[in-house]
Amino acid sequence: MKTAQIENLAEEIVAGLKSEIKEVLTTVADPNTRPSLAHMEFLVQRLLLGKARKVMQATVESIGPAYKGAYLPCYCGGALRFHGYRQRYIKTILGEVNLRGAYYTEYRK
Repeated sequence: MKTAQIENLAEEIVAGLKSEIKEVLTTVADPNTRPSLAHMEFLVQRLLLGKARKVMQATVESIGPAYKGAYLPCYCGGALRFHGYRQRYIKTILGEVNLRGAYYTEYRK
C-alpha cells in the first residue's frame, strides 16, 4: 500500500470515527433518548470494533495475495502450480475480514 493510500484510508477512518462518536454523544446527551449504561457500552463497543475491523482489513490488504511465481517447490520434492487467486472470509475478534490469496496446487508433468 502506498503512502498516499495509507494517508487517505487513515483520514477516512478518523473522519468516520469522529462522526459516529458525535452521534453516540448526541444520543446520550438527550434525556429523552438516553440509553441504559449497558446499551451505551454496546454502542461504543460496536463503533470501536467496526473501525478496528476496517484497520485490520486494510492491514491484510496491504500485505497482498502472496504470489510467489508460477511454480513453487513442494515439501514432497515436487512442485506446486499457481492457479489463480481465492477469496476467503476469516472471523476475527474484530469481525469478518476478507483475505485474497494466491492459490497453488500440486503440479504433475
